[in-house]
Amino acid sequence: MKPRQILRLWLPLIIALSAATVTTINHTIATNSTINTEAKSKETQLEIWGCRWEENEFTMGLKTRLEYLYGKNCNMFSGSPLDQTMFMQGIWDLKTKAKIGKFLESYLTIRNKYLWGSPDSIANTSTNTLKLADAKIGEHSHFLSKQIFWLREGWVDINLNHTIGVDTEGAQHFKTGLFPYELGRGISFGSAYAVSPGLLGFYADAVVDQNTPGFLLYGDLVKDRVLYDIYLGILHNDSDNFGRVNEKIYLQQKDPSWYGARGFGHVNFALATRLFWFPLKKSCGDPATLSFEPYFMYNHDPELKIEFPADSASNLITLGLASECETDQFQFGFEFAANFGHQSVKGWDSNIIEIDASDTGSLIEQYNKVLTSNPKTNPNAAHAPASAANKVIVSKSANNYQLNGQAIGTSGLYNSIDRFTPPYTNKYTGFMFVVDGSYIFKPELKLSGTLGWATGDENPNKDLNNFNESSIDGDYNGFIGLQEAYSGKRVISLFVIGANTVVRPTSAPTDSLQGTTFGSDSPGFSNLIYGGIALDLKSNFCTKAIDWNFGLLSYWQDIPTHKFNLSTKTASPELASRHLGVELNCTITINSTKNLKGFLIGGLFIPGQHYVDITGMPLGPNDLAILESIDADGIMLGSAPLLNSKTASVINFGLEYEF
Repeated sequence: MKPRQILRLWLPLIIALSAATVTTINHTIATNSTINTEAKSKETQLEIWGCRWEENEFTMGLKTRLEYLYGKNCNMFSGSPLDQTMFMQGIWDLKTKAKIGKFLESYLTIRNKYLWGSPDSIANTSTNTLKLADAKIGEHSHFLSKQIFWLREGWVDINLNHTIGVDTEGAQHFKTGLFPYELGRGISFGSAYAVSPGLLGFYADAVVDQNTPGFLLYGDLVKDRVLYDIYLGILHNDSDNFGRVNEKIYLQQKDPSWYGARGFGHVNFALATRLFWFPLKKSCGDPATLSFEPYFMYNHDPELKIEFPADSASNLITLGLASECETDQFQFGFEFAANFGHQSVKGWDSNIIEIDASDTGSLIEQYNKVLTSNPKTNPNAAHAPASAANKVIVSKSANNYQLNGQAIGTSGLYNSIDRFTPPYTNKYTGFMFVVDGSYIFKPELKLSGTLGWATGDENPNKDLNNFNESSIDGDYNGFIGLQEAYSGKRVISLFVIGANTVVRPTSAPTDSLQGTTFGSDSPGFSNLIYGGIALDLKSNFCTKAIDWNFGLLSYWQDIPTHKFNLSTKTASPELASRHLGVELNCTITINSTKNLKGFLIGGLFIPGQHYVDITGMPLGPNDLAILESIDADGIMLGSAPLLNSKTASVINFGLEYEF
């Protein structure tokens, strides 16, 4: 059957079933004098399409989390009074669930999230580029200052056995909408589709403000023993209207076949499938539970950004295996995953128009990669003005990396030595492995341990010392996770792994820092080795149950980066220590009532020798300006918000209410 025929068959059915869900729920509410949110309503019996509908259920719930968070030295370990953050945050989730017998189930969560006293935190618009004439001069965005609710999760689950008569021993389901989906522990592929930034990743579920829209087909292959699912998530679609399809994003690639337009079919999607095999299952009468989860994930992203939007594309494949085992006294789990696929970098003209001040003090447009003299003989060659005549010359110049540093015809203009980049490919070769386990001495006492390893690498698209060496085919050995917000399972990390973590920069260039190239932050669960232990205790205070969790972890780099030399303001050829630091954390949960609990989370991160070795490294132009001013006006390094090795501390407490 062709895809178009399948779509024609399924689409009317899905629409009809969704409408039936709403109709039945409304009928249930109208025909019952009261709605019992705990028990199933059996008073309403409808007959639709010849099927008997009974045991309908409608539930509503509310969850709110109010919290205070303060962090010191958590951004740069600087010791500066400027390196502090404090905020109050509120989260409201209104949840509804509707179930119609064994046929249909739907779920809806709407969310409101805000920082107290920060109206711009509620609903920011996407960032737009500001242009003055032909030059890009910055970016801007707007926000809504009123409290609003938005759809965080909403889906419909259709039982195929009862709706269309699929004849299998186990149940088969089709699910569509916005819903969480994770492979393994959520490292290779997680649910962090739309997240709000924060200081640290304390409460992973709270940072996910919207789930990915997608489709899920799942069910039993062997009842209660082997399950499967097939998932398709749409992460970004640039083919949804005529304007996006024809947007001129490839003008600097100079591809005449599309006149610089994006073209049709630019959809960033993730396709995943997995099996759940339960050789042992307590619910089936076995003495323990043992599961294996082999999985496959493919992500196609047609528009990655290195220097410019859409100057590269990615095809990422991840194969993995996760396993969990639980007995009355032991818990054990592991996950392994490896990356395959490649990143394709387009041949690009990186020359753009910038605004600068002339000798007379007026602002002028000039090119950043077109010069007025030969850069090979004159390293300080002036940038060419973007005059009308020069624009014609530059627009007609060929896009060829072999012309770097060469004259542009007989115009008297020259290409800079790094104006053009050739097309090249980076192969993905990273992998990761995590393992943890717990020993339960008694219900009130549990000891856990964990080890993790994720391979790392330097930025494959920017050789900080030799521009041309980065523009060749190569391998990227760092592990790549997609939408991951993993912060541990049996041993929790507050500072280094999670949705919002401390800075872990890659190497800075070993030549002069007068340019605009800086060490970038390491992405997520990559270039990391760690180990840790945790102790869980349960006690009572004034008849209320209190849960205690104490954690100790230590972190290292997998691939060492370079030291930073403060005297020369450049990276050193020597490698920095791999030891990132040690973390101590404590979480106290007070279960006041069935629906109300309080929590207190505290943590310390003691930077290791690695941060001593890279003290002062700038991560952007603002940091560089501060660094250069230290020698000029005698500012002490510890008083400036620059990367340092001071101990970071954080405290987070609040209330969580749910009914």
